Amino acid sequence: MILRYFYLDGYNSVAQNLDVNLGGKYKFYFLRDKKTLNIVEDNMYVNNLYKDYSVISDISAILGKNSAGKTTVLRMINSVFNGFSRKEKYIVLFETEAVSSVCGFSLDGASFNWIPI
Repeated sequence: MILRYFYLDGYNSVAQNLDVNLGGKYKFYFLRDKKTLNIVEDNMYVNNLYKDYSVISDISAILGKNSAGKTTVLRMINSVFNGFSRKEKYIVLFETEAVSSVCGFSLDGASFNWIPI
C-alpha cells in the first residue's frame, strides 16, 4: 500500500485542518464544513515515469521554507504508521499497487471500505 493523502484536524498549532497530498494519479481535498472528501484526477501526473527502474515506483518530496511545517508533516506521517498519540480527527488514504482504489479512516476513527477510483 502507498500512503497518498492524509488530513488532520488540530494536530498542533502549525497543522490546523491540514490536507497533505503525497502524489499519485489523484489529488484529494477534504471540505471540512461540508464533511466531503473530493477526489480530482491530477492532469500533471506522468504515468510510468520510473518504468526503467524496477525498484522505484513513486517519489514524493516535502519542500518549504524554514518554519513552514516540514518536520510537523513528517511527524504526522510517522503517526499514520505508528498510531496517533492524541485524539486527533483524521483521514488517511492508501492506494494499492495492484488495484486503483483507496482506503482510509473517517474522522471518528471508523474504517472506510475500499473505494474504487
